[in-house]
Amino acid sequence: MASGLRGQGTASTLTDSLLAAVRASALAENDGIDVFRLRGGSVAYLVAVGSSSRESGLPSAVRRIAEMKARREAVGYLRGVFVQSELTDVMQSRNGRETQEITSRLNERVEGQLSELRVLGSWPSRDGRLVFVALFRAVAP
Repeated sequence: MASGLRGQGTASTLTDSLLAAVRASALAENDGIDVFRLRGGSVAYLVAVGSSSRESGLPSAVRRIAEMKARREAVGYLRGVFVQSELTDVMQSRNGRETQEITSRLNERVEGQLSELRVLGSWPSRDGRLVFVALFRAVAP
């Protein structure tokens, strides 16, 4: 759990402090999820981050894709992820020569709905190629 935020103050101060903590964490340049707690406070905040390439289209589409990825992170964390893996290993021998082909396929499915997540903020990656969007909600300590 990440921590180190100061005070609980106004809603604007809270979101500014929370966003600053997220941008100082590993989530600043990675999709993912973490729980942050304000220093001295009893409220914890679940923060999910998603990203999208700026080449994905119009700025509104890029932001929407990043927001959807952040929601997927939150749903996967809270409700679980179904993963199905398939590995195929084929060995063949032709004219005294053996060949091997390995094929791997991984399917991941997340289902759920989280309407109580709010947008915390967005920012560009260091190289400017991605846009990150952070969503948050208060969670029980």
